[in-house]
Amino acid sequence: MSNYIDRNADKMIQYGKGAVTVLDETGLIIRKIQGILEASKPNLDTPSIERIEELKSCCNQYFQEMDSYRSIASTVLRKGQRLKDIRGE
Repeated sequence: MSNYIDRNADKMIQYGKGAVTVLDETGLIIRKIQGILEASKPNLDTPSIERIEELKSCCNQYFQEMDSYRSIASTVLRKGQRLKDIRGE
């Protein structure tokens, strides 16, 4: 599959854009949920608040991983665009 993507600029661009879109949408959903949980903290008991803090820590780690994936997707997108430029497409 990687050889196919490396030779097909349109697929590279499509993958890069699609991956960035999915990552951005996923991040937005997670941040919305985090905001709702933060707003509800005053009404929760201590164990629930501790779980929210644990979830926040997991989300922060996930955001770091998402940044790595976004970087890879952006690299594939740039390479696809460069390949199109070189080929004059």
